[in-house]
Amino acid sequence: MIRMVGGFSLLLAAGLAGAEVFDPTRPYTGHADTVAPGTGSLLQSTMMSPAGHRAVIAGQTYRVGEKYGQELLVAIRPYEVVLRKPDGSERVLRMLPKLPKTVNKDNKP
Repeated sequence: MIRMVGGFSLLLAAGLAGAEVFDPTRPYTGHADTVAPGTGSLLQSTMMSPAGHRAVIAGQTYRVGEKYGQELLVAIRPYEVVLRKPDGSERVLRMLPKLPKTVNKDNKP
């Protein structure tokens, strides 16, 4: 049953009450409940300058040595950052997927 109330449809009978709808125009927050699965990365930007390197992760700016949650930011490189977990293991956040290098054996374009 669809009922018009104040210009909005109530889709309660369709079972859509409380369903979250992904809005692609909203900024990426890094939270699974507000971001469509498989879209984007937590890492949004890396900035390299003589004054220092900075990274924007989930909307916040970080420098090497600062904590992102329980992880320590240990390196900022173009398009990626390295985070060290409390157990000493590391994970890399990338803005772009790591692409395999291919060799053109025939030297043709």
